[in-house]
Amino acid sequence: MSGAKLYEFDIAGGRGMTVGNIRVYESAVGHKKLRIGPIELDPSMNPLRAGLELWYGTSMIGSTQAEFRISMMNDRGVEIWEEHGFITKGSSGKRKVKDVHKTRLLPAFKVEKEGNYFFLCEIGRRHGTIYKAKFFLKRNVSELNFINLGIFLLPLVIGIILIYTSNKRKRTNEKI
Repeated sequence: MSGAKLYEFDIAGGRGMTVGNIRVYESAVGHKKLRIGPIELDPSMNPLRAGLELWYGTSMIGSTQAEFRISMMNDRGVEIWEEHGFITKGSSGKRKVKDVHKTRLLPAFKVEKEGNYFFLCEIGRRHGTIYKAKFFLKRNVSELNFINLGIFLLPLVIGIILIYTSNKRKRTNEKI
């Protein structure tokens, strides 16, 4: 993982905890819905990446996934970035109670101007328990570089084509 960790918050902690001068407020019952901030960000920190780290127990009757929604708002309350999805354990085909620890990195994003920002984090599960959850923010992360990816994938594709055509020629020569 690239970039330097800027902030990390234990979001499954108590109601209204303070981390430095940043408040983490908990509201809602069932799903945890938290407001984190203000966090001072500026364009020199771009690109930024948020992430979630969860520790949860699976249930005999439930799935092995946790649901999340994270949004970032400026100091006027205008939402400028949002991500939602699922953190899944994967399936082993066996249904048993087990603890799961998963990390989910979200796509990189940028802030346009210096200022105070707030994050709204909502995490939850239909079955089972979230024991611990962390929200983190990293600065100056690398974005996916398509040129480097192409440089890696091009020889791989050429190699697969050469192996395929070589095997096809061998089978054609064996038939003759």
